[in-house]
Amino acid sequence: PASSLLGIYVKKCLVAKEVVGRSYRLVPPDEVLLRLNRELVALGLPEPPFVTMTYVQVNCRDGNLMYARAGHPLPLYVPREGPVEYWHAVGPFLGVFDATFPVHKGQLKSGDKLLLCSDGVQQLDEAGQPLCPDRLQESVYQHRNASTQSFVDHLARDLLEGTREADDFTLLALEFDAR
Repeated sequence: PASSLLGIYVKKCLVAKEVVGRSYRLVPPDEVLLRLNRELVALGLPEPPFVTMTYVQVNCRDGNLMYARAGHPLPLYVPREGPVEYWHAVGPFLGVFDATFPVHKGQLKSGDKLLLCSDGVQQLDEAGQPLCPDRLQESVYQHRNASTQSFVDHLARDLLEGTREADDFTLLALEFDAR
């Protein structure tokens, strides 16, 4: 129940767009995380909530994107062809202390995917050993040409195979289509 309430609070505090009269401004990712962090720190909770997030804004016309990260696993760039790579970005957990969350830029070309996942994606195997990040990359390479939904479905099956529980397991993929 406590985590559900915190999730509702985070959702209510997240400001992605400011509307003034008949115009609006998309709030940049670094500012979104900065504001949210200040709200969480201001709660003064005895135990910091350790909220993680990656906030991404994508221009659907040209594939340019901006992102900022707060303690969340790194975004995985999956080009249509070529090597996959983690897009590095620093940023501490939200709600712990006053901090900044640098904005980073990326570019998606037609057919490229961006994969975001929760920290639960790196599950333990049946022997209790952490699954190697290479397992994620291996699955990505194997299924990169699938449609976005099939891509996510295949990754989930590959990564959940052999695990006893799937705590906090979330995959989100987006694919840029320049049409």
